Amino acid sequence: MLELGESAEEADIREVYAETGAHITVAYFQEVYTRYKDDYPNGGQAQPIAFVFVCLIRGGNALDRWRGDAAFLPGNESSSLCSISSNGIR
Repeated sequence: MLELGESAEEADIREVYAETGAHITVAYFQEVYTRYKDDYPNGGQAQPIAFVFVCLIRGGNALDRWRGDAAFLPGNESSSLCSISSNGIR
């Protein structure tokens, strides 16, 4: 989630560190996904915007296990990173 005044790239760096302990550098912007929605129990709806960046791990104490929807993949597997559907990230 973006904090007030924060760029998408800054949020990516902050969130990756918070979730994995990895210090990353953003290599490049890959894509933005907008074609799914969240339905809330109170009847509200939202259309999240997901920014996808390709990043390089440059240090830190990255977890070597899955945590939430994050994973570390070798560079040669980056072409099959993930897809986003109405059920979430796959």
